[in-house]
Parts: sequence; structure tokens; C-alpha cells
Amino acid sequence: LAGRGDHRCISRPSGSPFQFQAMHDTTDEETVRQLAFNTEWHYALDLSDESDEGKYVCLRTLWTMRQLLAEKKLDRLLFDTVTKKLASVFCVDTSKQRLDSVHITSDMRRLGRIGIFVRVITGFLTNLKRREPKLFATLDTSFGERYLSSKGQSVFSMVKPSESDRTLSQVTEDLFVLVRRFEKAEAVASMKTYSLLSRVFSEQCNVVMEKGRETVWGARRRRSVRSGR
Repeated sequence: LAGRGDHRCISRPSGSPFQFQAMHDTTDEETVRQLAFNTEWHYALDLSDESDEGKYVCLRTLWTMRQLLAEKKLDRLLFDTVTKKLASVFCVDTSKQRLDSVHITSDMRRLGRIGIFVRVITGFLTNLKRREPKLFATLDTSFGERYLSSKGQSVFSMVKPSESDRTLSQVTEDLFVLVRRFEKAEAVASMKTYSLLSRVFSEQCNVVMEKGRETVWGARRRRSVRSGR
């Protein structure tokens, strides 16, 4: 991860802020605040640097770190490594314990996917509004409220891991509507931001026919796994 953003907090051997985020069900904004001010998190992450720079991670950096962990499939490795270390230190008999990281890695991937979808949708809508204002005006006003207003954008950084499934469904549906709405509009389909929108949709989503209508699923359709929290 060197050279690809700030990686102080995920290079530590003792844990990851994403594990604590899943454990405590905190939003991204709350996670950033905990990293900055919570001494318990500092101790668990072995953050000995007392400077502001040593403990502050901006939202964009948090999103980038999460995306890189998912892309490089390091999320499961990180969980397993830390779990084995803790089991060894506290003499836990793992034959009688469930060491299932599925719910944590699933939440991480959903939050990462939400970030990707929001960025490409925002970029496309910004470009559409500037270049094709009449076509932009035909969209439901909720698109502008969700993706082009500061209030709407802040909502996506306040999603808790336990709420990620519902939020992903919303942004996936928005992505689907935009791709289908403008796929035959030549002036829009030729835009680079639409091409990126379409590419993300084809790579990250599946469309299935259910009861005679198209239904879209974020990434692969898979059974939701939840912890007992």
C-alpha cells in the first residue's frame, strides 16, 4: 500500500480501524473522530505518535484505504492475522470458537462499493447538469438532492456498517436508473463520465429478470451474513 495514500493505521500489526468500525458500528465520520481522539483506539492500533498528523485521517483517505484493502483482498488476511494473534495472546481455544470474518469483510466491501458508486454518480450528474441542463432537468429532483448538495453528500459518510446493505441498494438503484435512462441518448452516452458510470455498472452490478421486470443487484448476488451484534 506504500505510495497509495496514508497507510499509517492499516500497517499496524495490532489491528485496523475498519475492524473497530465494524465492532462498534460507527459511521465513517465517527470512525475518523475515534481515530483522532479515542485513546482506547490509539492503544489498540499502537499509535504512539502524539501529534495531530499521527492520529488524523481524513474521510477521503479512509475511503481509499478501504477500497485498496478490498481490491487487493487484504481485508480477510488482515482479520485472520489479527484474530490468530489475539487468540494466541489470550490462550483462546479456537476449536470451540467461531472465527468468522464474513460479516466484517462484507460490511467493508459494501461501504467501499457505496463510495465508488457515489463518486461516479456525482461526477456524471455534475457533468450532465453543465453540458445538458435540459436533460438533467428531466431527472427526479431527488438525484440532485442526494448527490449534488453538501447535505446529501454528507449522508453517505454517516452510514453505519449495519446500514450499509440498505444504502448500497439505494445507490445501486440510482446507478441502474441513470445508465438505463441515458444509454440511448447519443449526446450523453458519448460523455466520458457516462462511460465511467456504465463501466462501473457493468463491473459491479448484476441485472436479473424477476416477474417480467429488471432487478439490479450490487456486485454479485449473495446471501447477507450478519453477526449477532
